[in-house]
Amino acid sequence: MVTNAVSRPQVQRTLESLAHLLDYPDGALTEQLNRAEALLAEAAPEAAEHLTLFREAVDGLSSPRLQEIYTGTFDLDARCHPYIGYQLLGESYKRSQFMLGLKECYREHGVQPPSNELPDHLAVMLRFLAAVPNREISREMVVEALMPALEGMLREAQQEEPPEEAKDAGKSLAKPSPYEMVLRALLGWLRRTYGRAYFEGESRE
Repeated sequence: MVTNAVSRPQVQRTLESLAHLLDYPDGALTEQLNRAEALLAEAAPEAAEHLTLFREAVDGLSSPRLQEIYTGTFDLDARCHPYIGYQLLGESYKRSQFMLGLKECYREHGVQPPSNELPDHLAVMLRFLAAVPNREISREMVVEALMPALEGMLREAQQEEPPEEAKDAGKSLAKPSPYEMVLRALLGWLRRTYGRAYFEGESRE
């Protein structure tokens, strides 16, 4: 039996928890952070360390302050807009085509994305991966879209100063945003999980 295989239920739970951490902060954030940290500690310990750093950075913050930081990171700073099509293609016709393709893919697999969010939002795509067991579609989406977009977001965040409006909203964003740790945890887990062990594990004993 392949001992380092990751089970589908474990992947599903991890995707759902990480997606929640990338939503606008709410009262369930601590619960989902606990869950994600425990899951990553088992599957990708180096990725779990980033979530520990996130926990330390946001521990004791009020809900309004955390929401400020979230907005400053993802809404006001274009380098970290959480829209995969935007990160890969910018505001362009190609992004529109990318989003249409996502909508068609969601429909084909019986997934209804939220009406108040664009289909290329990072959390929406993670929830789609959690809902759909097709591993080849998952691998294509992760390898060709999610990982390159996350790598670009993190690279840009390191190289440039955030815009003034993002600094004003987040205050601490001249330093790395705590949410950078969530993005790093996600990227590390994706690299580890969507490898050979996950794709062969259930079919080999």
